[in-house]
Amino acid sequence: MRKLLIVLIVFPALSFAQRSKESNFLFQLNHIDICVDSITYHSLLKNKFINDAFSFTKTFNDSTGSEFLVLGQEDYIHFLPEKNFYKHRLGACLLVHHSFRWKETHTLIDYLQAFTIDSLYNRPYRFTNLTIDYINVYEDLKDTSRLLKFIPILANGSKEAYFDWGYKPEDLQNGITQKKYMADYVGKETKGKLFQNIRSIEVTASTEEQIRIEKLLRGYGYKRMGSGMFCRRVLWL
Repeated sequence: MRKLLIVLIVFPALSFAQRSKESNFLFQLNHIDICVDSITYHSLLKNKFINDAFSFTKTFNDSTGSEFLVLGQEDYIHFLPEKNFYKHRLGACLLVHHSFRWKETHTLIDYLQAFTIDSLYNRPYRFTNLTIDYINVYEDLKDTSRLLKFIPILANGSKEAYFDWGYKPEDLQNGITQKKYMADYVGKETKGKLFQNIRSIEVTASTEEQIRIEKLLRGYGYKRMGSGMFCRRVLWL
Protein backbone atom coordinates (compact mmCIF):
# COMPACT_ATOMS: atom_id res chain seq x y z
CA MET A 1 0.00 0.00 0.00
CA ARG A 2 1.31 3.44 -0.89
CA LYS A 3 1.67 5.92 1.91
CA LEU A 4 0.77 9.60 1.62
CA LEU A 5 2.89 12.44 2.92
CA ILE A 6 0.93 15.66 3.18
CA VAL A 7 2.82 18.95 3.12
CA LEU A 8 0.84 22.08 3.96
CA ILE A 9 2.22 25.33 2.63
CA VAL A 10 0.51 28.27 4.25
CA PHE A 11 0.50 31.75 2.79
CA PRO A 12 -2.32 34.26 2.18
CA ALA A 13 -4.82 33.81 -0.69
CA LEU A 14 -3.45 30.65 -2.28
CA SER A 15 -4.62 27.08 -1.85
CA PHE A 16 -3.31 24.06 -3.72
CA ALA A 17 -3.29 20.27 -3.67
CA GLN A 18 -0.98 18.17 -5.77
CA ARG A 19 -2.54 16.05 -8.50
CA SER A 20 -2.85 12.51 -7.21
CA LYS A 21 -2.41 10.79 -10.58
CA GLU A 22 1.12 9.98 -11.63
CA SER A 23 2.29 11.61 -14.84
CA ASN A 24 5.49 11.48 -16.83
CA PHE A 25 6.65 14.43 -14.73
CA LEU A 26 6.39 13.90 -10.98
CA PHE A 27 8.26 16.08 -8.53
CA GLN A 28 8.95 15.44 -4.86
CA LEU A 29 9.82 17.89 -2.12
CA ASN A 30 13.42 17.14 -1.20
CA HIS A 31 14.20 19.85 1.32
CA ILE A 32 13.65 23.47 2.30
CA ASP A 33 16.31 26.16 2.10
CA ILE A 34 16.01 28.89 4.74
CA CYS A 35 18.31 31.93 4.81
CA VAL A 36 18.98 33.17 8.34
CA ASP A 37 21.12 35.87 9.91
CA SER A 38 24.50 35.02 11.41
CA ILE A 39 23.28 35.12 15.03
CA THR A 40 20.45 32.68 14.29
CA TYR A 41 22.76 30.49 12.25
CA HIS A 42 25.34 30.09 15.00
CA SER A 43 22.59 29.57 17.59
CA LEU A 44 21.29 26.65 15.50
CA LEU A 45 24.78 25.17 15.29
CA LYS A 46 25.08 25.16 19.08
CA ASN A 47 21.50 24.17 19.91
CA LYS A 48 21.73 20.94 21.93
CA PHE A 49 18.10 19.91 21.38
CA ILE A 50 18.31 20.23 17.59
CA ASN A 51 21.64 18.43 17.38
CA ASP A 52 20.90 15.64 19.85
CA ALA A 53 17.22 14.79 20.29
CA PHE A 54 15.47 16.44 17.36
CA SER A 55 17.54 15.45 14.35
CA PHE A 56 20.75 14.21 12.87
CA THR A 57 22.71 17.26 11.74
CA LYS A 58 25.59 17.97 9.41
CA THR A 59 27.70 21.02 8.75
CA PHE A 60 28.59 21.39 5.10
CA ASN A 61 31.63 23.48 4.19
CA ASP A 62 32.76 24.81 0.85
CA SER A 63 34.93 27.70 -0.35
CA THR A 64 32.27 30.28 0.62
CA GLY A 65 31.71 29.12 4.19
CA SER A 66 29.49 26.68 6.09
CA GLU A 67 25.88 25.53 5.78
CA PHE A 68 23.81 23.60 8.30
CA LEU A 69 21.66 20.56 7.49
CA VAL A 70 18.89 19.39 9.84
CA LEU A 71 18.09 15.90 8.57
CA GLY A 72 14.85 14.01 9.07
CA GLN A 73 13.89 10.53 8.02
CA GLU A 74 12.10 11.65 4.85
CA ASP A 75 13.34 15.17 4.08
CA TYR A 76 15.46 17.90 5.60
CA ILE A 77 15.93 21.61 6.28
CA HIS A 78 18.94 23.47 4.93
CA PHE A 79 19.94 26.62 6.84
CA LEU A 80 22.21 29.03 5.01
CA PRO A 81 23.77 32.39 5.87
CA GLU A 82 23.22 35.38 3.62
CA LYS A 83 25.80 34.62 0.91
CA ASN A 84 26.07 33.84 -2.80
CA PHE A 85 22.58 33.29 -4.24
CA TYR A 86 21.09 34.25 -0.87
CA LYS A 87 22.77 37.64 -0.71
CA HIS A 88 19.99 40.20 -0.01
CA ARG A 89 17.50 37.34 0.58
CA LEU A 90 17.50 37.19 4.38
CA GLY A 91 14.43 35.24 5.50
CA ALA A 92 14.02 33.51 2.13
CA CYS A 93 12.34 30.09 1.95
CA LEU A 94 12.93 27.91 -1.10
CA LEU A 95 11.06 24.68 -1.78
CA VAL A 96 13.66 22.42 -3.37
CA HIS A 97 12.20 19.55 -5.40
CA HIS A 98 13.67 16.71 -7.39
CA SER A 99 12.25 14.66 -10.21
CA PHE A 100 10.95 11.21 -9.25
CA ARG A 101 12.32 9.87 -12.53
CA TRP A 102 15.63 11.29 -13.74
CA LYS A 103 15.48 13.46 -16.85
CA GLU A 104 17.85 15.76 -18.69
CA THR A 105 17.86 19.28 -17.26
CA HIS A 106 16.77 20.89 -20.54
CA THR A 107 13.75 18.53 -20.67
CA LEU A 108 12.69 19.56 -17.15
CA ILE A 109 13.14 23.27 -17.97
CA ASP A 110 11.02 22.92 -21.13
CA TYR A 111 8.25 21.24 -19.13
CA LEU A 112 8.20 23.78 -16.28
CA GLN A 113 8.58 26.77 -18.60
CA ALA A 114 5.07 26.15 -19.95
CA PHE A 115 3.66 27.05 -16.52
CA THR A 116 5.24 30.48 -16.08
CA ILE A 117 5.84 33.71 -18.00
CA ASP A 118 9.11 34.10 -16.08
CA SER A 119 12.17 32.75 -17.83
CA LEU A 120 13.68 29.68 -16.18
CA TYR A 121 17.38 29.01 -16.21
CA ASN A 122 19.89 26.46 -14.99
CA ARG A 123 22.10 27.53 -12.08
CA PRO A 124 24.66 24.69 -11.92
CA TYR A 125 26.52 23.84 -8.72
CA ARG A 126 29.94 22.22 -8.89
CA PHE A 127 31.84 20.85 -5.90
CA THR A 128 34.71 18.39 -6.38
CA ASN A 129 33.09 15.52 -8.35
CA LEU A 130 29.50 16.60 -7.57
CA THR A 131 27.33 18.29 -10.22
CA ILE A 132 23.79 19.47 -9.50
CA ASP A 133 21.71 21.68 -11.77
CA TYR A 134 19.26 24.06 -10.09
CA ILE A 135 16.32 25.17 -12.22
CA ASN A 136 15.33 28.60 -11.05
CA VAL A 137 13.33 31.70 -12.00
CA TYR A 138 15.40 34.34 -13.79
CA GLU A 139 15.75 37.59 -11.85
CA ASP A 140 17.52 40.90 -12.27
CA LEU A 141 20.07 40.47 -9.51
CA LYS A 142 20.94 44.18 -9.61
CA ASP A 143 17.44 45.11 -8.43
CA THR A 144 17.81 43.72 -4.92
CA SER A 145 14.49 45.20 -3.79
CA ARG A 146 12.57 42.80 -6.06
CA LEU A 147 14.45 39.58 -5.39
CA LEU A 148 12.06 36.73 -4.68
CA LYS A 149 12.15 35.18 -1.23
CA PHE A 150 9.66 32.38 -1.81
CA ILE A 151 10.57 30.21 -4.79
CA PRO A 152 9.93 26.61 -5.84
CA ILE A 153 13.05 25.28 -7.55
CA LEU A 154 14.27 21.96 -8.91
CA ALA A 155 17.56 20.26 -8.11
CA ASN A 156 18.69 17.81 -10.76
CA GLY A 157 21.82 15.77 -10.06
CA SER A 158 23.84 14.48 -12.99
CA LYS A 159 23.66 10.83 -13.93
CA GLU A 160 27.27 10.47 -12.84
CA ALA A 161 26.40 11.87 -9.41
CA TYR A 162 23.60 9.33 -8.98
CA PHE A 163 25.88 6.51 -10.07
CA ASP A 164 28.49 7.69 -7.56
CA TRP A 165 25.76 7.54 -4.89
CA GLY A 166 25.20 3.87 -5.72
CA TYR A 167 22.14 4.05 -7.96
CA LYS A 168 21.78 2.03 -11.15
CA PRO A 169 20.37 3.10 -14.55
CA GLU A 170 17.13 1.26 -13.84
CA ASP A 171 16.70 3.24 -10.59
CA LEU A 172 16.77 6.49 -12.54
CA GLN A 173 14.31 5.13 -15.07
CA ASN A 174 11.85 3.59 -12.60
CA GLY A 175 12.05 6.42 -10.09
CA ILE A 176 13.57 7.05 -6.66
CA THR A 177 11.20 7.94 -3.83
CA GLN A 178 12.16 10.68 -1.43
CA LYS A 179 12.02 8.22 1.46
CA LYS A 180 14.52 5.90 -0.23
CA TYR A 181 16.72 8.82 -1.22
CA MET A 182 16.96 9.98 2.39
CA ALA A 183 17.51 6.45 3.71
CA ASP A 184 20.38 6.01 1.26
CA TYR A 185 21.80 9.45 2.04
CA VAL A 186 21.56 9.44 5.84
CA GLY A 187 21.34 5.73 6.65
CA LYS A 188 20.30 4.86 10.20
CA GLU A 189 21.49 8.13 11.73
CA THR A 190 17.96 9.54 11.93
CA LYS A 191 16.50 6.51 13.72
CA GLY A 192 15.22 7.48 17.13
CA LYS A 193 15.23 11.19 16.31
CA LEU A 194 12.08 13.30 16.59
CA PHE A 195 12.26 14.84 13.11
CA GLN A 196 10.60 12.48 10.65
CA ASN A 197 9.23 14.66 7.85
CA ILE A 198 8.00 18.14 6.98
CA ARG A 199 4.27 18.48 7.59
CA SER A 200 3.70 22.18 7.12
CA ILE A 201 5.41 25.35 6.02
CA GLU A 202 4.17 28.84 6.82
CA VAL A 203 5.56 31.81 4.92
CA THR A 204 4.71 35.44 4.31
CA ALA A 205 4.75 36.15 0.58
CA SER A 206 4.35 39.48 -1.18
CA THR A 207 1.54 39.99 -3.69
CA GLU A 208 4.09 39.98 -6.53
CA GLU A 209 5.56 36.71 -5.31
CA GLN A 210 2.13 35.11 -5.12
CA ILE A 211 1.24 36.20 -8.66
CA ARG A 212 4.56 35.07 -10.13
CA ILE A 213 4.89 31.81 -8.23
CA GLU A 214 1.31 30.51 -8.29
CA LYS A 215 1.46 29.30 -11.91
CA LEU A 216 4.88 27.75 -11.43
CA LEU A 217 3.61 25.82 -8.42
CA ARG A 218 1.12 24.17 -10.77
CA GLY A 219 4.04 22.88 -12.80
CA TYR A 220 5.38 21.18 -9.69
CA GLY A 221 2.04 19.44 -9.19
CA TYR A 222 0.16 21.82 -6.90
CA LYS A 223 -3.50 22.54 -7.59
CA ARG A 224 -5.70 25.35 -6.30
CA MET A 225 -8.27 24.20 -3.75
CA GLY A 226 -10.34 27.39 -3.62
CA SER A 227 -10.23 30.41 -1.36
CA GLY A 228 -8.39 30.24 1.94
CA MET A 229 -4.85 30.11 3.26
CA PHE A 230 -3.77 26.54 2.74
CA CYS A 231 -1.68 25.02 0.01
CA ARG A 232 -1.54 21.27 0.21
CA ARG A 233 0.86 19.05 -1.65
CA VAL A 234 0.45 15.28 -1.62
CA LEU A 235 3.41 13.07 -2.51
CA TRP A 236 3.32 9.38 -3.25
CA LEU A 237 6.01 7.57 -1.25
